[in-house]
Amino acid sequence: VAIVVTALGGTTAMSFLIGQPCGWLCDNQTLPMYIAAWFALHHFPGDLIFNALDSSAATRFAVTFFDDISWGVAITKWGMFKALSAMHESPRPSGVAALLCGWIAGCGGGLAQQMCSLVSAEWKLVAPDSLKGPCLSLSRGFGVKASALMSCLAYCLLDPHGNVTAMVSTWQPLSRDDVIFVAVVGMVCVASVRGLVTQLVGDYMR
Repeated sequence: VAIVVTALGGTTAMSFLIGQPCGWLCDNQTLPMYIAAWFALHHFPGDLIFNALDSSAATRFAVTFFDDISWGVAITKWGMFKALSAMHESPRPSGVAALLCGWIAGCGGGLAQQMCSLVSAEWKLVAPDSLKGPCLSLSRGFGVKASALMSCLAYCLLDPHGNVTAMVSTWQPLSRDDVIFVAVVGMVCVASVRGLVTQLVGDYMR
């Protein structure tokens, strides 16, 4: 339950915001794949799959790297673009809907997991740790802040409603594919690469 909520909670909340069915609810692949992956990770004979993924720093980095790729895709393709191409017309011209859906698609699952204490022994409603602490601090709420910044950057680069072009006449918006690429590279850099550099510096200082 914790894994599914964490992985799909952001796009689920985004779907509720724009009033349309969740993507994973409308296909027969997503949820069964998550459940199968959980059983494989936790109940495969000899913990072979878990041990393979946890065998070295390189494999752990690879898992994080691919997770950050999906993070960038979630903010753009599964979040912001869903609002811009909503099933009904009302959210499509709204910059607020685009920005909020991009942000919540990127971090909503983690917030829901923290709010319900799903990785604790006792499930209870609490204020998410990511929303506590100073606004500009990176020690808490890194995912929330990174998702918000990338959502704003993606919106400006795409400029779907012409707001940036109206202020800067020489602005050249990017295509949706280019925006996804920027978001993926950005999230990999601020998460995987940042974490690797921090670890290397820490090891060197020791």
